[in-house]
Amino acid sequence: GILATDDDVASCSSNDNVGGSSSASISIYNKILHSNVLCPSCTTTDNDNNDEYPSSTLLQCASIILLWFLFQVLLERILPCALVKGAPLPDGSGKRLVYRINGHLSFWVT
Repeated sequence: GILATDDDVASCSSNDNVGGSSSASISIYNKILHSNVLCPSCTTTDNDNNDEYPSSTLLQCASIILLWFLFQVLLERILPCALVKGAPLPDGSGKRLVYRINGHLSFWVT
């Protein structure tokens, strides 16, 4: 699948033993960060420095994700959309925020 298996994550992660309710979110974060789709070479090691994640690889992966996010923001701004009023604000004023709805079109463009 898209996410790495628990075995893949176990070999990549040193933060899996964090206690409390945040351990599940850290585990999900590790699976996404170390997936073969988002970061195919994150499982390689830099033998010169004995680093598990070479900084150049992580920087490249983070850059790709940031560029994808910025592309999504651009699509939200330039694609045609419907303007929809949201729920009334909780301050009792009866005002509603207006939202641009074009997520379905953005999905197909992406």
